[in-house]
Amino acid sequence: MVADKAAGEADLTGSNLDWTIVYATGLYKAKPGGPVRLLGAGEPVSKSNGIARADVARFLLAEATGNGHPRAKLVVTSS
Repeated sequence: MVADKAAGEADLTGSNLDWTIVYATGLYKAKPGGPVRLLGAGEPVSKSNGIARADVARFLLAEATGNGHPRAKLVVTSS
């Protein structure tokens, strides 16, 4: 499974496509509208990090319809 993920990412990042890969920290149910924070490169992720599924969806929609972070790998959290 890890090899497949790595191969898929390599194909995507090596392509001419305008891509953004978004990793979410622990997902939970909550009303939308919470903060969405991008973790910096090398910033650790812990079990206390989490984000509402609805806020991840909102962030993904904004990325897909705007010019947010082309050709980037992002980690999103609210905590």
